[in-house]
Amino acid sequence: MRRLTAIALLAGAFLPLAPMTARAQFADPFRSVVPSPAQPPPFRNPPARPYVAPAPTQAAKPTQAEAAAPYFNRGLGYLHNGQYDLALADLDQAIKLWSEDGTMFRVRGDIYFNKGDYSHAIDDYERAIKHVPADREAFMHRGLAYIFYKGQYSRAIQDFGETIRLNPNDAQGYKERGVAHFRNGGEYDLAIADFDQAIRLNPRDAESYRNRGSAWLDKGQFDRAMTDLDQAIRLNPRDVEALRNRGAARVGARQYDRAIQDFGEVIRAAPNDSLAWLGRGNAYRGLGQADQAAADFARAKQLDPKLKIPDAPK
Repeated sequence: MRRLTAIALLAGAFLPLAPMTARAQFADPFRSVVPSPAQPPPFRNPPARPYVAPAPTQAAKPTQAEAAAPYFNRGLGYLHNGQYDLALADLDQAIKLWSEDGTMFRVRGDIYFNKGDYSHAIDDYERAIKHVPADREAFMHRGLAYIFYKGQYSRAIQDFGETIRLNPNDAQGYKERGVAHFRNGGEYDLAIADFDQAIRLNPRDAESYRNRGSAWLDKGQFDRAMTDLDQAIRLNPRDVEALRNRGAARVGARQYDRAIQDFGEVIRAAPNDSLAWLGRGNAYRGLGQADQAAADFARAKQLDPKLKIPDAPK
């Protein structure tokens, strides 16, 4: 849903990879960065449980925390159901009644995040961290919000680093920091080092292989890219991003027939994927099949008029 650059679909002979800003039309392979919907932990003070009003014979007045609990619990349900406006109204009321628990602010931050209001999300994550300095999830989600709020990748890297400090065995922390390094002006070596750690900690995570393969691809190391993307596809055969990126790597390695197979699979799964049509056009051009290339380029341009079709080699 939010896309940046990640691959260069090469035409014909190998060309140097263009700077990131010049390749904005290409797809972002990093789909792991969105907590959608966010999964906050249970409310800790008091424990998350359905609120039970005192019996009529009891004179005790609910505490502020107890009064806030039903709003928090209902808001959490709305969040998980994707009803973000209703969730926000309930969390506002819960915080009005009881604002001494950092979880309140983190959950409201998650609501703002899912609404796309990253500035307010960052503010709430900051409040959550002030209440609970060791709240790993607040650091993680604030890092993600920094990525989407004006591309503040350096700040995101700091927050993901804090999640790793709090839990050195956190594969997700390494994976997300690798994504931020990739986007921070193409810090590919740092990104690859983080993906290495993520894979060491969770060798069954297809996304980390896909991410590392995409970084190798942008470095122009097509064999390494294909190895990682092969593994990503073995772990998740439906990952069209990995298939498309493997097709791009195969074009870079001049394996045009195999690239056409990859792009064809993407097109069958997602017929309106303009980048797959563009990539297959490049592969056909590499084989010297000008008519097929022209047809695929025309379809890509029809699906996305902003796509830049590469000039034919002279």
